[in-house]
Amino acid sequence: RVLALGVFKRIFFVGIGKCALDAGEVFEEILGSWLTDGIILDVRGTTLKKLRSEIGTHPFPSEENMKIAQSIADLLEGLTDTDLLITVISGGASSLLCLPSDLSCEALGRITKTLMGQGATISEINTFRKHTSKIQGGQFAKMAYPATVVSLIFSDVPGDDIATVASGPTVLDTTSIADARAVLKKYNIEELCKLPECEFVETPKDLEFFQRV
Repeated sequence: RVLALGVFKRIFFVGIGKCALDAGEVFEEILGSWLTDGIILDVRGTTLKKLRSEIGTHPFPSEENMKIAQSIADLLEGLTDTDLLITVISGGASSLLCLPSDLSCEALGRITKTLMGQGATISEINTFRKHTSKIQGGQFAKMAYPATVVSLIFSDVPGDDIATVASGPTVLDTTSIADARAVLKKYNIEELCKLPECEFVETPKDLEFFQRV
């Protein structure tokens, strides 16, 4: 598909993950004066012309990650149907793009670390993440709606399921709260996630939010 940049009033870039900085530098060069604004969230940082380069923590989330993720959410929620958002999503983005719903950052990190230690698959871990997040599991796409979104996804997961990469921020999620609860039950760590500390949320299922992605 070819998009004519001239039909959009504003063009934004959001890069998340361990290749976001490299991608951001390239897109600044490619887009030039077409680029309005944007944010890069990576484990590295630099000074760019237009994009805001932010440094987060990996493999476990932090309060700093949450602050940056909130600034990305604020950018998304300000988009309109005349805007284009180009986003690059790559490895490490699940931890970097951390914006829990009703869960502390410390608790999220503790449960994620425990799941990893118990041998949970990346799909299982990200199912849990999706249902405790305000921005993953398709929530990113919902926030950006009704803007046009071009999502460039670099897979680091077996089978290349784009709904699993980075917990699928721009992808329609087919898992449910019941699936997230089943993951905790399977690995006998339900006691680490007790209400009100861990209130699961359902991911958006309305296809309308993904029609322009």
